[in-house]
Amino acid sequence: MIHVAVGIIHNHLGEVLIAERPQHKYKGGLWEFPGGKVEPHETVFQALQRELYEELNIQVMTAENWLTCEYDYSDREVLLDVWKVTTFSGNPQGKERQR
Repeated sequence: MIHVAVGIIHNHLGEVLIAERPQHKYKGGLWEFPGGKVEPHETVFQALQRELYEELNIQVMTAENWLTCEYDYSDREVLLDVWKVTTFSGNPQGKERQR
């Protein structure tokens, strides 16, 4: 099972940030919350911080674990940890060719 951490980021207007996966990646063209795989040496929160820095160039300071669920794709199983990002610094910008 692949363990993934994703962040829900919203602004004062209630707009939520989502990204379109690059076409060359698995499930390319689909929309998702930003995030990625949890590495064996890190906590879920550390993975969230690392992934959102790598993908969006933001530093997550605080986040609340909102939901954990399992999802079975036809070719893989995913354990999805969804976090509501409550405090971050920086201006989110796609660094990995997301839209």
